[in-house]
Amino acid sequence: MNKVFGASLLALLLVGCGKQIPNDGELVSSINDYQLQNSELKAKELRDMECQFEYYAFPDEKKMPSYSCKGKLELSNGEVFPVTLLGQRRMNGELVIDSMF
Repeated sequence: MNKVFGASLLALLLVGCGKQIPNDGELVSSINDYQLQNSELKAKELRDMECQFEYYAFPDEKKMPSYSCKGKLELSNGEVFPVTLLGQRRMNGELVIDSMF
């Protein structure tokens, strides 16, 4: 029983305080906030997006993890192109895109 409880607690800790890899919905919202806020075009959908953890801004506390994501971005006009994103999860949990190319 203690092993099950310990494993559950560890899993909860890793999910709550861990790397928190962003999901597609967060990425689309962050892309629109970052790059397309002054444009009529909006991010519509991500395809084949793969994200990976890169590093923590504060490694001792394991806070503010940074990510790189690669995949395809579809815009509201239907155009699809390859995209690479570099982003960071802030202390308040918000995902912010630092660069997109």
